[in-house]
Amino acid sequence: MEDCCLGFNDIYAGFSRAARLLGFVVIGLFLALPAQAQETPANSDLKSSLNSLSTSYEEEVKRLDKRHQESKALFDDGLISRVDFEKDVQALADARAKVEQVAKEIRRQINQHR
Repeated sequence: MEDCCLGFNDIYAGFSRAARLLGFVVIGLFLALPAQAQETPANSDLKSSLNSLSTSYEEEVKRLDKRHQESKALFDDGLISRVDFEKDVQALADARAKVEQVAKEIRRQINQHR
């Protein structure tokens, strides 16, 4: 009879330890979720830097777009060579690619920290 009770006590003790461990895991998960959602200063600085970079690149695109329009008029009038015109076209395309790359990085950062 004592063996039966001893076996039951061992089972109960093992169950009790498992229940406590499960409780700690669940509590840890609940405490970790808000911590992951918080924005750290590094994340804030990164987002700020990316937004500043994006603004700078967009201004560069506007400047190059204006230059491209002027170059197009000069090219149409035969005042600049095709090579010079194509350099302006390539510079504008490169600037637009930079804007798109920064936009992708911003979206990636936003999705990563959700």
